[in-house]
This record gives sequence, structure tokens and C-alpha cells, in this order.
Amino acid sequence: ARITDTVADINDHTPEFTQTMYTAEVPENADTNTKILDVSATDGDGPLNNQVSYSFVQAQSKFRIESSTGAIYTAGSLDFEETQSYNISVKAEDNGTPAKFSISYVIISVTDVNDNAPVFETDFLQIGVVESTSPGTVVKTIHASDIDTENNGRVTYEITAESNPGIFSLDSGSGDLTLLTALQFSGIVYTLTVRASDHGSDSLSAEQNIEITVIDVNDNSPVFTDGISSATVVEGSPSGTPVFQVHATDADTGPAGIVHYNISSDLFTVGQMNGKVYTGAVIDRETTSSLSLTICATDQASPASEQLSSCKVVQLSVLDVNDNAPIFTDDSSEIFVSENTQVGSKIIMINASDPDFLANGTISYSIVLQSPGGIVSIDSDTGALFLSRPLDYEIYPTACQFTVEINDHGDPQLSNRKEFILNVLDYNDNAPVFTNPISQRLVYLSSQVTAGSVIYRAMATDVDTGVNGEIRFSLSDPDAYDGMFSITAVSGEVRVTKSIDSEFKSALVEIKAEDLGDPNLSSKMVINVMYKESNSKPICPGKSYLKIAEDTASFITIFTIECYDLDWGARGELQYSILNGNIGNSFSVSADGEVSLTQNKVDFELIESYTLVILVEDEGKPSLKDLFILEITVTNVNDEAPVFSDQETVLDMRENTAVGALIQTVSATDPDGDSVSYSISTSNECQDYFQL
Repeated sequence: ARITDTVADINDHTPEFTQTMYTAEVPENADTNTKILDVSATDGDGPLNNQVSYSFVQAQSKFRIESSTGAIYTAGSLDFEETQSYNISVKAEDNGTPAKFSISYVIISVTDVNDNAPVFETDFLQIGVVESTSPGTVVKTIHASDIDTENNGRVTYEITAESNPGIFSLDSGSGDLTLLTALQFSGIVYTLTVRASDHGSDSLSAEQNIEITVIDVNDNSPVFTDGISSATVVEGSPSGTPVFQVHATDADTGPAGIVHYNISSDLFTVGQMNGKVYTGAVIDRETTSSLSLTICATDQASPASEQLSSCKVVQLSVLDVNDNAPIFTDDSSEIFVSENTQVGSKIIMINASDPDFLANGTISYSIVLQSPGGIVSIDSDTGALFLSRPLDYEIYPTACQFTVEINDHGDPQLSNRKEFILNVLDYNDNAPVFTNPISQRLVYLSSQVTAGSVIYRAMATDVDTGVNGEIRFSLSDPDAYDGMFSITAVSGEVRVTKSIDSEFKSALVEIKAEDLGDPNLSSKMVINVMYKESNSKPICPGKSYLKIAEDTASFITIFTIECYDLDWGARGELQYSILNGNIGNSFSVSADGEVSLTQNKVDFELIESYTLVILVEDEGKPSLKDLFILEITVTNVNDEAPVFSDQETVLDMRENTAVGALIQTVSATDPDGDSVSYSISTSNECQDYFQL
């Protein structure tokens, strides 16, 4: 038997292009459907799987491809000047299942064709040439452009027609139009026709008509004829405000006789054609009160290097406007004056300034507020400040506060205000005053007093300040009584220089208290020093009265007992103690006689007053005593809350109780004795049903 095996083909081969990249050229003027090249791919599979079709990977507007043959054709018009080459991806795909494909690349270069003629910037050109232009001068460069490339875009020039041959020549390569002979201004206009041709195989060209005018030589400068040498402008005028107008003429013809104006200023502008001068910025007279404007007239001859100019200077004055309020020029608002300054004296100048002019800058001064009044006055014209009432530093160190108003004389009037403080400087016009009571200017000495012992202390005050209030003590006659006494200058302690015995009877010692002012002032006091062997009893005022609040803090001195003893030494040293009346031990007294509250404090609700009996005794042997009574009244402070008579009350009430019926009376008292008011402080629901 014969066995026949049939092998079935499977799609296991991918189409393969004959080239990985194809290149081709096509002229830009190729017609649509012009064949450019063929791409080809083979597939190793059998007939069922090796049929290849071709397509572009991306859609193309300028080209198409035959799917069965791989032939590529133009599909639209090409333009080298627009696109010089195209990169196209081509796909070859078999008809297997599934299909297999491969990609190749095609580069199509577009070649230039001479399809663009040269183009002039304008078909008609006017040229002006000054009659004094030297032969050989290039008067104009003729230019035409051709967007083609290489020879297709290379341009040469030639004159094809001219009204007056031999006057001008044209360089074929550069397009330079050169004057060959000297010109004479006669009104003649020269005409030329210039052709620009490219170098393509089929040369293309364009023509331009040229008209050349001979320009008169510029030999006259502009002359100003307006006669203006000065002008004014109001300060603050907005930019663009007309100020004045200049005018100039030029005897030349054509552009050389046309005048343009310019100005050398950042603040003003000038009309180029009409010579009108305008403000170019807002002008401040206080910054610029006057200025010189230089205005030039220039003809428009060509070339610009041949232009002629004339200039004139106009003096401009800026007229003032009252646009500045006067200002105070001194930073400080505090003024210092000695208390001995005489009434009517000038204290200081209140300085102010106003940058405006004349009446706008003239300042008047006035005082509009003064507390207390009448202390100072001011000169309305000069701003001089004068003293109107005597000063006393010890009573009013700050004499007054006052406000000065300054006004200019403009229209409208502008003003400003400033507050000042007049401080008084101390002058040494107060002599020291001894504070030792007259009753305490008697001193008893015994034989126990030894040399160097302090027997008395002079005390004095001076209401002046600084050195004017510093006091030094001295004896009016330190040699009196054989120099028996001396005094310490600062402390005022009087000492004996020798021991005391029974031969000493008495002495009147005059003490001087002198301040350190210039000039210095002084006061004198005499103490009577007497010999007395026996001890003298302390001297007290008897009874004093005092009120304290019940919330007064503990351990604070509330009273100082003013008892004294005329004896010297231990016999004159006093000790204090409370004998009676200190209920609850609320008070204590120190060895110096200072009464203060203890930690027990006081309570008005418990005790409203105290009578303290205080024992005062010296340290003599035997000691002598006296009693001092201090009546203390405690004042009430609201430190107790009201107390209800019943802390809780339960009420029963019928549901038909009439509105407004009295259902209960509550009562509270205040231990402080204050009156009590009542209110309901529970929920709003309760307040809606009950009224207290």
C-alpha cells in the first residue's frame, strides 16, 4: 500500500524587506501620481501565508503606496521651500493567521526647482541724492530676494533702461547703485529700470522702476522768529499742559527747509513739527523754582550728518501754588525753663518752615490750647515763646501743656499743629527747713556723757532738687564753749568733744543747715544743752486716733508713736509695749514705736474698735514711764455674703393657684450690714412660671 503524507504550512516566517532603509529623490514640481520608488519584501511561508501587502505606518498626505506592489507615488503637490525631506515608515504584512509584519524606512528628498522669481521689496523706488554727493558714492543698494536655493536663488542685477545714460552704474552682484558723475540741482528727475535675474536653468527675473531726485545742498541753518526769551508755568500743572510755542524758518528747499524741534529737558517736551512746548512731568516749585530750557530747530537735510541746527535758551519761571502746609522743624516737643525766669522773658523760638513762596510760605503762630492757661504766649509773626506767669518748680514741675498752630497766608490757607510740654527746671529758691520740733530742741546731759558721744541729731529738708536740695550741717561758731561741740556735715549728728562734769551748766548751740545750690541758701536752729543729773520722764502726745479697713494686710505698719525723751544716752532711749486693749492679740508694737497688725488681723463683724494702752519707758535707772492711748476704729469691707434664714424650703402649691398669688416669702441677712436684693437664678423654665 502507498501512504502519502501532506505537510500543512503554518505562518512561521515574517516578511523581510529587501532593504532596511530606502532613499529616493523627487523634484518639487512632480505631478500627482508620479511614481517615486518600489519597496519589496519576501515571506518564506507557503502560498497561503506568504502573500505580502504594503502600507504606511502613519497616514501620509503627500504620498500613497500600492498595497500589493509596494510602489510609492506622489499624492499631492510638493514645495521644496516648505519641506525638503520626508521620513516615512512602511509596513509589510503577510496574510497568515495571525498575521506577521515588519517595518522599513523610506527617506524621500525633495529637490529644488527654479519655481520662484526674484522679488523686489517694492516695484517702485524713490531715491534722493544730494547734489554735492561725490562721484563714486553708492547712493543706494538695490536688493531682491529669491527663496530658491543655490543657482536658482542667486540673483544678479542690471540696468535695462535709463533716462540719462552714464549717470549711474549698478553692480551686478551687490546691487550697489553708484553715482558716476557730479550732479547739479536743476529739478531733473532721473529714472531707471533695474532687472533682477536668478541663475536657474530656466532663469526667472523681476523688474523695479527707480526715480532719483537731486536734493538741494543744505547751506542755511534754521532761524527762530518767535522772539520768546522767557516764560512761566504754574507748579503742579499736569503733564501735557501747553506752556509756550517757538517758531523757526529755514531758507533751504525740500527737506533741508523743513524744521523739526527738540528740547533738552526731562521735564518738558516739544512738538516736533509745531514747536509747542508742553510739560512732560508735574513740576514742584519747591524743588525747581526756575530753569533754562534749550530748544533746538534742526532741518531735515539728508544725510543726517548734513543737517543744520540752531538753538535758543528760554528762561522759565515756575509760579508758586500753596501746596505745602507749614511744618515744625524742631523734633523735640519738650521745652525746659528755669523757675526763676522773669515774666515777659523769651523762653524759646518755635521754629517752622514752609517751602512755598511769598504769602504761601509766610507763617503765623498761635496757641490754640493751653492747660493750665495763661502760662505762655507766642509772637504771631516770629514764633517767639514768652513767659506770662511766674513759675514754681516745687508746685508745678510741669508748668503746662499747650498746642501751637501754624498757618500760612495762602489761599486756601494750610496749617499744622503740635503739642508742647513746658517743664520747669529747679532753681535754688528754697532754704533748708529744720524739721526738729521746737519742743525737742532741749537736751539734758549728765556726767555719764563722754567725749565723742552723739547728744543730738539735727534734721532738715529742702524742697529743691539735685544739689539745690542737698544739705550740709555745720556749727555757726565751732569755737564756742572752747570747741566743746562738733557736728557731722551729712548726718547732722552733734557730738561733745570732751566729757561732761558738774561744772558744765548749759550752752546754746547754733546749727546751720546749708544747701549746695548756687547761690547756696541756709537756715539756723538753736538747741539748748543743759546739765541735769536726774532722769527726765518720756513725753508723749497723750492720745491719737486711727481708722483702718478690716482687710488691712498683716505685718504692715499702721501707726508710728511720736514720743520723745530730752535725756541723753540710755536715759533717752524709749521702749514700747501694749498694756491693755489688744483683744485677740491683733496688734503689736516694735521697739521703735511702730504699730502693726499681727497674723490675727481684725474683723469689723466681730470687733468694731480697739483702745490700745501703750506703755512708754526710757532706759534710765530707775526708768521713767508714760502712757500713750491709741484709739483704733475698724471700717467695714464687703467681705461677707448674704445668708438665707432657711437654706432649703419645700413648697406645696395647688394647680389652680391664681397668677400673681403670693406663695412664699424668703429672707436673708448680710453680716456686713449691707442691704440685700433678690433674684431667681435657676432655669429659664422656672422663671417662666414664678416672679420674685
